[in-house]
Amino acid sequence: MRKTVKKAAKKTTRVRPELLAGPSLGAPGADSSAEVVHTIHGKTLLEHAAGLFGGPPRFWGRYFKTSEQQGGTQYNPKTEHAALASAGIRVAPIARQTARINGSESDGIDDAKGNVLAVFAAFGVKYLADQGGEFYVYLDDEGAPNPTLSVDYWSGWSDTLSAYSRQISSDTVELQPGLYCNFDHDSWLALRTAVNQGARCQTAWIARWKTGGQICMPVQPWNTAQLTPAPVPACPIHIWQYAQECQGGDGFDMDEANPGLPLEDLLGKLILPPSS
Repeated sequence: MRKTVKKAAKKTTRVRPELLAGPSLGAPGADSSAEVVHTIHGKTLLEHAAGLFGGPPRFWGRYFKTSEQQGGTQYNPKTEHAALASAGIRVAPIARQTARINGSESDGIDDAKGNVLAVFAAFGVKYLADQGGEFYVYLDDEGAPNPTLSVDYWSGWSDTLSAYSRQISSDTVELQPGLYCNFDHDSWLALRTAVNQGARCQTAWIARWKTGGQICMPVQPWNTAQLTPAPVPACPIHIWQYAQECQGGDGFDMDEANPGLPLEDLLGKLILPPSS
């Protein structure tokens, strides 16, 4: 079947401000379990992040869950669309069903369908198609004491994420699989095994913190050797989560785009929300 995903319009090239800070620093990003408009000490998370980075982060990770796991932390289009759009911040969707990622291929298939439906419900199929139609979704792997990713689960989840998103969008939108995981974790071996067996992985997001937590840190120098797990991920490392919990547990984690890759390779596969 021929894929008919629409391509985004060509944009005017601009000098990226983050390049002025030096070649080893990537564009800043953030992620949070709380909504980006959540306030701490009289400021929203967006305002805290802009103050830390000297301007809005370029992307923000938020959770998109299966229908059985809608409670608690979940992206909220009603409160977050406009706030993110006005700041030009793109959403990095995170599929959070952490307790199930060591399950069967069938578990991965079921969860992927729920993640697709959650992303489509938040943004709408037509809007996603008009924005380019191809977007990354990162499976959330929090590491110990949570389960280790299984080969079967990744195979079912990654294949279904792509196929089901294309199926129900009439081939106009494809969600592409990525993995968020701690640096030192056996899940990277499971991912490599699954890919060697024919599964897909398009992008990796590495968590290796330079601090124990609750310390707000500006963007850090990128060091590929220090943040590349073994085995090497079976897909490009696009994001490094270098610190966690700025402003505490209801605050935000601090991330950085890989400065060794074109920034558009990442941002072009993340979602700029509609302004309303």
